[in-house]
Amino acid sequence: MSIVERAYNSAFPTAEELWRRNDATHIGDTPVFDIDVDGTPKEYGTRPLYRKDHFRRKKIGSAVLLGYKTTDGVDRLVSVHTLDDAYRSDADMIATTSTAWTTTVGGYAGRRDRRINLEAGIQTVTIGAEGSTNESFLGSDSLATISLAKTAQSEQAILAHASKRFDLPTRHYGLGDSRGAMIKPGHSIYAPHYGNEVIFTDIKAPCVPEKLGPEDLPKVAMWLAMEALGATGVGISLAKDRDLGLLLGTFDTHPRALSTAFGGIMPALMSGEAGRLAELAPNDMQAHVVLYGHDILSSADRWNEIYADKPDVAIKNVPRGSHAHLLGRISLQIDRIIRAEELLSAGLPFDDLYVIRGHKPDIQKQAELRLVVNQ
Repeated sequence: MSIVERAYNSAFPTAEELWRRNDATHIGDTPVFDIDVDGTPKEYGTRPLYRKDHFRRKKIGSAVLLGYKTTDGVDRLVSVHTLDDAYRSDADMIATTSTAWTTTVGGYAGRRDRRINLEAGIQTVTIGAEGSTNESFLGSDSLATISLAKTAQSEQAILAHASKRFDLPTRHYGLGDSRGAMIKPGHSIYAPHYGNEVIFTDIKAPCVPEKLGPEDLPKVAMWLAMEALGATGVGISLAKDRDLGLLLGTFDTHPRALSTAFGGIMPALMSGEAGRLAELAPNDMQAHVVLYGHDILSSADRWNEIYADKPDVAIKNVPRGSHAHLLGRISLQIDRIIRAEELLSAGLPFDDLYVIRGHKPDIQKQAELRLVVNQ
């Protein structure tokens, strides 16, 4: 191995090396980390959630912003939206989000949370990246041990703690874009360790299913350039809709956040760990995966191979979409969440004919059929 390759692999390690740095044990091929919530989370504030009622506003719940720390010393910003009884669905689930690379729990993620609250009556928990409270810089030791698998397990530990604190369901409808889409399949692996269950995974634009090498760096540079153009197009579209503030509130440009994003999270994203997590996820996982044709680092063919053994994973290809287009319409995800909520409220199992392909079921008819069958 050349000096260049050794230097590259030191800066951008393999998934196995990241797991070794974290002293992971293994159950079969799955890495397991000695990680949990450390103490009581710091509360930054609570604000009311409202819905419009003609010319008045009606309070429907609350949004709490918390700073969680895990036992490895890493902090994360967490947004929890709870709903009052009258506005909360009977479905035994919450929607959880892992944030995209360089983004925070506000902006796009916060908008989606509010729409899920209002339109589906579902409570939400969104978890930011490592160091996302921006209270201090992560040290070099912490940056070197950031791992997508450890992140997935850490987020499940946080979700279990939040469920107890806010009396939330332990069934999760998982959302994730970009970095979040690369982490979220890991939630299905670690959820049972914390008494949780992932009932559906709804992700967009996962990247890098296999480790990138030094020869791929020009591709990374081209990806950054193309995504800058794509983001510009999305920004123009939002500006036309007088919604540019959504984009501005989405990205975390704090120096501490950028230091962590490029110094610790980016190497983990380039490690190929995302593909390993998808392979390790249960074969019976139910999911909807959106891939964009102009997303250079997405490697759609490889994702199709990885998910081939998981019959309840539907992959939607958007040939002319770029990575930045994940900031587009939220409505299709909201529709899937509402269908999942209806099925759970009726006590019916998920069925890909309805949840994935977009055909809204006749809930009453399905419930009556199920009653007849059970008799």
